[in-house]
Amino acid sequence: MKLNRINIHQTGNLTLAEFETGDMAALNVYPAGHYIEKGLCRVIEQKEEQVGNVLIINESDDYLLFTDMDILVGAKQNRVVNISTLVRPRTKSNLEVSCIEQNRWDHSFQALESCKKVIEPDMRSRKIETIALRLETKKYRSELQDKLWSAIRARIGDNETTNPTSNYALYLHEKENTGNSNHAHHLQPDIHCNGIALFRDEKLSSIEIFGNTALYQYYFRKITEHFLTRVKTRKKDSLSEPVIKEMIQKEIGICKFFKPLPGKNGVGKLRIMHGDERKGFELSEDEERVHELILLDREIAT
Repeated sequence: MKLNRINIHQTGNLTLAEFETGDMAALNVYPAGHYIEKGLCRVIEQKEEQVGNVLIINESDDYLLFTDMDILVGAKQNRVVNISTLVRPRTKSNLEVSCIEQNRWDHSFQALESCKKVIEPDMRSRKIETIALRLETKKYRSELQDKLWSAIRARIGDNETTNPTSNYALYLHEKENTGNSNHAHHLQPDIHCNGIALFRDEKLSSIEIFGNTALYQYYFRKITEHFLTRVKTRKKDSLSEPVIKEMIQKEIGICKFFKPLPGKNGVGKLRIMHGDERKGFELSEDEERVHELILLDREIAT
């Protein structure tokens, strides 16, 4: 893959490399969260009131993307999207989710609303790994829920705050102004870019690519916020632009997403990857990439 443009930010031992690919999608795909805010997309409880499934009603003329990091709050229980899902214009679709709030099953709002926060990278990694290892049986949802709750309880316990419903979204809100998270608010996404690569201690940690610049700009700060909480004193050495560019292109080139995800929601082709060195997924529609994630940092999963 050719990178047409690259924009590098250095913060302590962390490097953020924004880039523009030469194969952006022609589809009109936009972030679902923005359309929920505008009232053009509704996410409500299923008639059967299932914890693990909600109903999407896309009332717009555009394709909408729900990503695997998206948090939905309200309705009878806060949820996180299990895997990135593409929804056609003017359609209804099931959305597979997991619970991130316990001890509540009554409406705080009638519909689910988009949260300004997204789940942390290690939880994304846990989800991809669990789904990939249980694709053949399709029986990953119970195990996935258990792993998410284990991670959430550990965070809330360590945070030593009052959280009666074990509400992960509340935990993220309380964490917002701690540590180095404010670094993210000073960064602005490049209007020409659609991908970002994150480096920690000169090692490539993750790559995330979106089908267009609109999706990228919506998720840029959400992605970088968690990453920047891990900043440490800057090392003397730093990666040069040619080296960064070569590392990104090489990694994208060798990644093979070979496991199709059966029984998916929405539309498009979803393939997933899990191995010792890397894990991730690719969501495409009509051979055009909509969302791709590659995780390489083993410490993300700890």
